[in-house]
Amino acid sequence: MNLRTKSLAIGTSAFLSILSTLSVSCGGGGAAKPLTEDDFCSQKADKECAVAVLCDVPPMDCKTARKALCTAWVSATKTADPQRVFHPENVPTCVANAAAVYAKTLIKPADTDALDDVCNYVLQGAVATLSACVTQYDCKDKVLCDKGLCAVNAPKGEDALCADPGAVCAADQYCATSGAVLKCLPKKGTADDCTSAPCLAADFCGADHKCALLIASGMSCASNDQCAPAAPYCNPYAGNKCGSGLSFATHSPSCGPFGDTNATAGTAGAGGTAGAGGTAGAGGTAGAGGGAGGAGGSIDAGGLDTGIDVGAADL
Repeated sequence: MNLRTKSLAIGTSAFLSILSTLSVSCGGGGAAKPLTEDDFCSQKADKECAVAVLCDVPPMDCKTARKALCTAWVSATKTADPQRVFHPENVPTCVANAAAVYAKTLIKPADTDALDDVCNYVLQGAVATLSACVTQYDCKDKVLCDKGLCAVNAPKGEDALCADPGAVCAADQYCATSGAVLKCLPKKGTADDCTSAPCLAADFCGADHKCALLIASGMSCASNDQCAPAAPYCNPYAGNKCGSGLSFATHSPSCGPFGDTNATAGTAGAGGTAGAGGTAGAGGTAGAGGGAGGAGGSIDAGGLDTGIDVGAADL
């Protein structure tokens, strides 16, 4: 190769290298597109619609319905709590959990509670520890929202003082005023008054403000927390009775929120909580020594909170 040919080859190589660099810097070369709220709702809807085949509903109808509910939840949550903003890095965990939950033949409240938690972090605040919060999802770290402040979980022993933010009493106690201090006190037992105190784990606080034993399978209920562990799901489509969990079948009532226009009618449920705040935490009458902070908007068994409970047949 003579000098002129060699120079031309080197010049061409350098020019192509510059073009390659420009392509990458300008978004070429297959650079990933930033994840958006619309992408989040599309991905979550896709995983939720694993039930479309069980409901015998066209997958696209299901995805359209589920995406609309998700989009409404995102808008409502951001409007109610402007501190919470979209965190695309938290989307994969939510979507993966949605896939795992909706792959089950029987979905229990514990499944949807866990899904609630991880998906609420898709909209997360940036409040520092010991700064004011409304829900735990306002906090920049995964900590409690207790006594109005973001705080690290601080477990307490039996009968301990619990005035500090983040204080969590033992499972059979709760944090409340005792004389001039905040102290871990015993929860109430069966037939005890629960007007201003929580009941032990084996009971719930009834309409008469008395602790009553958790409800057995097939018996009437008003919410999941009234049902015994063996039948933890208060099924609105089975006449509000405690059952094993949520299931889907061809045109069952639970399929309605999944785009099934042929779903049979069921008894309306109480729906999801608004998620504006949460339990009072260690400084109030929350269970197990204080709540983990605000719910931040619940995610029903049917997906992101829509104010509609989407229970199915009681198994």
